[in-house]
Amino acid sequence: KSADDAKPSKVQKAGKKTNNKDESPKKKSKSTKEDTTGDVAVKDTEQTSTKESKKAKVGKAKSADDAKPSKVQNSGKKTKVKDPNEPKRPLNAYRLFVRDVRAKVEKENPKLSKKEVGLEIAAIWKVTGENEKKPYTDEAKETLKKFETEMEAYRQVLL
Repeated sequence: KSADDAKPSKVQKAGKKTNNKDESPKKKSKSTKEDTTGDVAVKDTEQTSTKESKKAKVGKAKSADDAKPSKVQNSGKKTKVKDPNEPKRPLNAYRLFVRDVRAKVEKENPKLSKKEVGLEIAAIWKVTGENEKKPYTDEAKETLKKFETEMEAYRQVLL
């Protein structure tokens, strides 16, 4: 091989990264490092890496004053105050089923988390037949009718 055919060394490549971390052109370190003579270098606080600057922005702690106001405050709309006398919406058939079955499932599986209990109840509801769901759907329909009549009466009082 001739000298011209030889691969250029890392030092000869202009503008390329080197393996020496102290000489890296893109990133300056915050920590102290020892140079080849054993002397400790001075801390450099300059950050040129985009990843580090993004992390610094994301990691900033926000005080209550710096927090973004809610959409209601931005749009100028006022929030509706809920009337305590307004009838509450009734439970649907699934919620009535959950109310009856939850204690049983938790008793059978005491080590399950609340999320896992909910998933178990959902699986039971999915495989439950229409005949077994009928009491819950009937009760849901009755309570919905009662709710609708109560809402009509409530709206009449408001007028």
